[in-house]
Amino acid sequence: PEAFHKEIRFVGASYSAGDLVEAVATLKFKDKPVANAKIVSVVAVIDDQSYELATNPALVTDTSGDARFSFRLPNAIQQGDARL
Repeated sequence: PEAFHKEIRFVGASYSAGDLVEAVATLKFKDKPVANAKIVSVVAVIDDQSYELATNPALVTDTSGDARFSFRLPNAIQQGDARL
């Protein structure tokens, strides 16, 4: 099995078009948090269209292995299918 565990979760239960989405990426190695890791890329896929989210300055995990980030959804969403 892979030693790294990566998880991305949304802070809110649901979001609508134009909302500010807040999310947390968590990184662990052998079930222990990884601090000071740089997250080099975050991509949101909304209605089958990819959006590279700005990570400058780079997202860095804290002592819990978490890196928080946010982005705004487009004002028009057709299908409502979104993932990170």
